Amino acid sequence: MKNWTIGIIVSISILSCSNLNKDEFFTNKLSNIAINQPFQLNTIFEEDWDTLYVMAPYERLDSIRGVNFSEGDKNVLMVSTSYEGNATFAFIKNKRMVQHYMIPYTAVDFFPLIDSINYFSPKQKFILDENRVVSLID
Repeated sequence: MKNWTIGIIVSISILSCSNLNKDEFFTNKLSNIAINQPFQLNTIFEEDWDTLYVMAPYERLDSIRGVNFSEGDKNVLMVSTSYEGNATFAFIKNKRMVQHYMIPYTAVDFFPLIDSINYFSPKQKFILDENRVVSLID
């Protein structure tokens, strides 16, 4: 029983570290986006996806309609959205989550946008201002 408990603790630690490294890697990519230069997230996140949902801290998953989140996805997103100062990016393909990232607002700040819209297509063009606040380009 003791070995089993230690195994679970080690597994959780490894998963936490791999998620942190994954988040840091994507955050670094976002941090390298030039100010006042148009960009598209499909050139940064290269896996196949059709919708990006950007969630603010404490946002409820029931605000996202039409996505079939697994129980595991729901648990991961519930934890991810519980951190102040971060947005959660959930990349969706065919109504299923393919990846998620916890991104600090200091890298890119989608917060002003997600008051009115929180989902974006891969072809959506964005631009960053000098404060790293994201705006849409038509």
